[in-house]
Amino acid sequence: MQEIARFLAVHPPFDGLTPGQLAQIAAATEIEYFRPGTTILRQNEKPIRHLYVIAKGIVELRQATDWGSELVETLAEGETFGQLALLGHIPHLWDAVAAQDVLVYLIPAE
Repeated sequence: MQEIARFLAVHPPFDGLTPGQLAQIAAATEIEYFRPGTTILRQNEKPIRHLYVIAKGIVELRQATDWGSELVETLAEGETFGQLALLGHIPHLWDAVAAQDVLVYLIPAE
């Protein structure tokens, strides 16, 4: 838990939280690993229950099209995804795909 709290403490939006708040978030955080090419979240998937924070690796956000998929954004260590779907209680807007080995912290919506 301390490693998670230290990691979050240096990445926005968590860098403004108190040590107590960081400890509380770290205690509730789950860790998940994804192999390259794995779809972490699917476009138009039902609303999600976690904020995803990339602890290691690269994640591509991809827009599904009639002829495949188009790269929207590339995210790296310390960046988050899923926040729009989480806060808006809407389906995820893009596919989130592991571009390499990815370790993600899953922070519950609560």
